[in-house]
Amino acid sequence: MKSGAQLYTVRDYIQTPEGVEQTFRKVAEIGYPAVQVSGIGPIEPERLRDIAKEYGLQIVLTHTSPDRIRNETDAVIREHRIFGCSHVGIGSMPASYERSADGYRQFLADFMPAARRLHDEGMKLHYHNHNFEFERYGDKTGMDILIEESDPDLLDFTVDTYWVQAGGCNPVKLLRDLAGRIS
Repeated sequence: MKSGAQLYTVRDYIQTPEGVEQTFRKVAEIGYPAVQVSGIGPIEPERLRDIAKEYGLQIVLTHTSPDRIRNETDAVIREHRIFGCSHVGIGSMPASYERSADGYRQFLADFMPAARRLHDEGMKLHYHNHNFEFERYGDKTGMDILIEESDPDLLDFTVDTYWVQAGGCNPVKLLRDLAGRIS
């Protein structure tokens, strides 16, 4: 397992290329070998790659705009190739999806074509949870639907244990249940 810094935590400092460079330098000085790019401002993919390389940081996962994942899949693939990163993440289910069993199913139906395209290019789509996924719809939670009704070859999970606990579930049990789907 590799440790890394989730850059959403420092999103206020990575809104410009200069801020990215200063933040990557500090993250590397702390001793992190890898980063998850999330909450970043506009920057050319080549510049981001070069800054990461300069400070010895590997980009291992991103949070990418859900609209871009669905509608600009090939551009997302190209950017991730530039980064040297094969893990494309969704930071949260878009608010446009109804928080219901049908809403989760529609989300899966809408995103699985992009997930298939990523898979075909040697990449993987990841879903980052919050606490709302643990709300019940009959005998299942939204997270149950995401896990059980998605293709394990196409969708992995970035488990946020804080939000699992806040949602009333056991983080250890969920991590065990998702063995093989947390790459």
